[in-house]
Amino acid sequence: MVSRTISSESKITFDKNSVSQNKNVEDLEVEINSYNEENPFSEEGNGVQNRIWFNVFLSFFFMALVLLLFLNKFAMSRDSASTPVLNLDIEGLVLTQSPKLLAMNPLVDKHGAVVTADIWQGQWDLLFFGFTHCPHICPTTLAELNRANDNLPNTIQSQVNVHFVSVDPKRDTPERINTYLDQFNPNFYGLTGDFIDLKIFADNVFVPFLKSPQDVGEPDSNVYNIDHGGQVIVVDPKGRYVGYFQTPIKSNIIEESLPKLIAAYR
Repeated sequence: MVSRTISSESKITFDKNSVSQNKNVEDLEVEINSYNEENPFSEEGNGVQNRIWFNVFLSFFFMALVLLLFLNKFAMSRDSASTPVLNLDIEGLVLTQSPKLLAMNPLVDKHGAVVTADIWQGQWDLLFFGFTHCPHICPTTLAELNRANDNLPNTIQSQVNVHFVSVDPKRDTPERINTYLDQFNPNFYGLTGDFIDLKIFADNVFVPFLKSPQDVGEPDSNVYNIDHGGQVIVVDPKGRYVGYFQTPIKSNIIEESLPKLIAAYR
């Protein structure tokens, strides 16, 4: 009679010396090995089962990866289809082929009301960053923007808002900005806010600015200048940065390009 014992790994062992002459030892070894392979609790059974689960896991992993890549490609193609490709070649106007949503912290308009990024929705916007004590670039640029605004067709003019964004919150109060813009166009919008919020906003549209103390007065006095970018930012009706007008700003370039830009966008 064959003596069988179950080890901690649930394998069958035997004593070859106690095997009956009627049973071939080699046959018993084949049966026992077959049992150990089929037994899920044996080392061999566990190895087979682990390989099966590993293959299943790999299959699901690759299927999920393929699905994610497909969904990502579909989303990108849908977004590209909804974004007009503005292939305009106009001197003085630089357009990006990757419009970026214009994000900002709440600011304050020239009437003292709090405004959010919602103001960029629904129309074209032209943004110029400056300050009311600016001696040359700011008044010149605002005058050019006003001239362009007056010369645009009414159908285009009604779709465009012009904004003056002060980078001098210490001196430029909403009241001062309002009075300042009245000299150019009372319909121009004015914005100001905390320095850090203005800095974040300007960086978002790639407009640098830096306070530089003048030789006259104490470092903390109100006598200082601000170096800033002179470009005019273009924002589309979806509230996205799409490009800018290069300095020096010329009204005729704005008059020529805006109708083409709006027509191409449609």
